[in-house]
Amino acid sequence: MSSLEKLRGIKRFARPALILGLGLLTAGCFQPLYGDRSASGGPGISGYMSSVDVAQIDAPNGTPAARLAVEVRNQLLFDLTGGSGSTNPTHQLKISLASTQTQIIVDTTTARPEVQNYGINATYSLTDIATKKVVISGQT
Repeated sequence: MSSLEKLRGIKRFARPALILGLGLLTAGCFQPLYGDRSASGGPGISGYMSSVDVAQIDAPNGTPAARLAVEVRNQLLFDLTGGSGSTNPTHQLKISLASTQTQIIVDTTTARPEVQNYGINATYSLTDIATKKVVISGQT
């Protein structure tokens, strides 16, 4: 085996080894966005998220909108706190739901809708409790 063939063999294994080595060196630098602590060692964003109080969503009792409102609020509370309960709230999230229902296809003999389009519009506002100032509001 000549020295040229040895050099080609080394080059063939050097590149993947270098890429693997660099990957292992940077693997410890990853920090999840919703982790328990930040990269600087302070509290993470999950601590701030758990201090948001989700207000009751108003909907008429016994309607599908009321069941939807309860489900949306429960899911938001779980997602914000991770199921551990809330801390002292610093912000309050207020949500109002409005539903729309459109008949797409109507049976001509019975006049009953065969296909309906059901939509939900949510209007929300996040308010700082201390200053009573609206931080963000929007509609989706």
